[in-house]
Amino acid sequence: RRKMFKTLLISTVIISIHLTQIMPYYQAPSATTATGPSIKVFSSNFLITNTDFETIKKVIAEEKPDTVIILEADYAWRKEKAMFETDYPYITISEKNGPFGIVMASKYPVEYKHFTLAGYEALEAILNVNGTQFRIIGVHPFPPSRADLAEIRNQQFTELIAKINSEKIPTAVMGDFNSSPWSPWFEKLLAETNLKDAALGFGIINTWNVNIPFIKIPIDHVLTSPEIETLDFHRGADVSADHYPIVATLRLP
Repeated sequence: RRKMFKTLLISTVIISIHLTQIMPYYQAPSATTATGPSIKVFSSNFLITNTDFETIKKVIAEEKPDTVIILEADYAWRKEKAMFETDYPYITISEKNGPFGIVMASKYPVEYKHFTLAGYEALEAILNVNGTQFRIIGVHPFPPSRADLAEIRNQQFTELIAKINSEKIPTAVMGDFNSSPWSPWFEKLLAETNLKDAALGFGIINTWNVNIPFIKIPIDHVLTSPEIETLDFHRGADVSADHYPIVATLRLP
C-alpha cells in the first residue's frame, strides 16, 4: 500500500508539471493595450522536394494574409515567387536556397534585411502598417537531430536573441523553429527577449509531421512582443508538405 501511495504521488507530481506547461495554451491570454492596426501573417515550411505550387497558392488566397513567409524555398522559388507579386508587391528571397532558403512577401511597404544566424541566412522585414512600424523576423534554425546540428541550432538561438534585442520596436519572430515550446532553448529565447508565444490561449497547434498519423508536435511558431495582441491563431490547410502552415492575426500597439 505504501508503494502504491508513492507511485500515485510521483504520478500526480508529473501530471501537475505537465499541466502547468500545457494549460496556458488553453487559458485566455493576458490582456494588452494594443489599439493599432491588425495584420495577418502566414508561415509555411514548404518542404524542399515539394513541387505543388498551386496548392500553396490556393491556401494563401483563401487565408488572405498580409505577409507570407515560405521556408525551404529552393531555386524553383526564384521563378515561382512571381505568381505572388500581384498580391504581394514587396517580395524577397534569400541569397542561398536549398533547405534553408526563405521567401518573404508583404502587401505593405517594407525594408528587407538579410542576415545570418550561425552562418545560415535569415530575413528581417521592417514594415509600415498604416503608419505603425512593425518588424518581422523569419527564421528556420537547424533540426537538433544530431549533437553537431543541435550545437548549431543552439548557437542560432543565441544569435537570434541578440538580434531581437538589438531594436526596441514591435516584433514578431516566426517560422519553423525545430523546437517545441518546452525545449529549454525555446524557453531561454522567450525569457531573454520578453517575447510571448502567439498560440497562448488558442491551444496546442501541432504542425509536424503531417505524414505521421496521431504523432504531431508544435515546432512552427509566431512569437510576439508583449504589447502585441493575438486576435487569432490557427493551423492552415495541408500544402503537400510535411508541415502544416500557421496563421496569426495580430493587433499592433
